[in-house]
Amino acid sequence: MKLSPDPTLPSIHRFAHKDLLPGIIIETFKNIPEAWPTVFRSAKTLTQVAALPYVVIGRRVEILLVTSRRRGVWLLPRGWPIEGMSYTMSAAREAMEEAGLVGEIGRSVLGDYTYEKRTGHGYRVPCRVFIYPLLVTEQRLDWPEKAERKQRWCDVESAASLVRQEELHEFLDALSDVPDLVGRLATYHQPNRRDT
Repeated sequence: MKLSPDPTLPSIHRFAHKDLLPGIIIETFKNIPEAWPTVFRSAKTLTQVAALPYVVIGRRVEILLVTSRRRGVWLLPRGWPIEGMSYTMSAAREAMEEAGLVGEIGRSVLGDYTYEKRTGHGYRVPCRVFIYPLLVTEQRLDWPEKAERKQRWCDVESAASLVRQEELHEFLDALSDVPDLVGRLATYHQPNRRDT
């Protein structure tokens, strides 16, 4: 990533891990509003991770949605990849912090979607979100963002109708049409042949 040469702005070239760069950029520049136009003009697509928290009730799958903190819209627990953690572990951490959920995170990406992230300074930045299934085994009574978000368990079709982000809606709508969704989700939690 190359920024316009401006000696008054901090340099970000020292961050080598491109997957961590979006979160680092936002942390580095969040208190320097005059830097935001330069940063986001040069940024391509930012990366986030999300958990698709689910439980199986008979042959039915229910998933959990949470509200965003700022606008109160329904979405999956999501956030920036955490330095030193894999995407899967980062997604599981988001589910715990945003909804108090603990469980078995899938080994690979279930899907992805793109949306325009609104920054605190009014900029819109394309952000691609990788979704990992989380088979929920426990919901804690207390968690870091409990007072900041609402949550709702519902079937996948109802979840699709609640979300406003177009591509997330399309993802959930397609997921609701998967025959034997319980079996399909279970395959994400099975060990790879190399692991056995």
